[in-house]
Amino acid sequence: MEELFLETAQGQKPLSTDIIEKYELAKGMTTPFTNMRVIGKNGDSTPKEDDTKLILEQDEAPQVFTAAEVIDFGQGADSQTPEFGL
Repeated sequence: MEELFLETAQGQKPLSTDIIEKYELAKGMTTPFTNMRVIGKNGDSTPKEDDTKLILEQDEAPQVFTAAEVIDFGQGADSQTPEFGL
């Protein structure tokens, strides 16, 4: 596994392998909590070809819900009525 770092105003801060694996971090990504960029040992942030594919797969087809659907999820209900009176 490649050594990864956070790019901060104070310089590079190393990331532990546990954190890298837990959040599936790769070069060029931003961290979920600090929103800082993940870089390599030499300060490069260009992901490898395999990592780029992983990033794109995670960002594909975002789900868009209406306000009614969000409320239904929160209440554990379905706003659609059965068509055949079942």
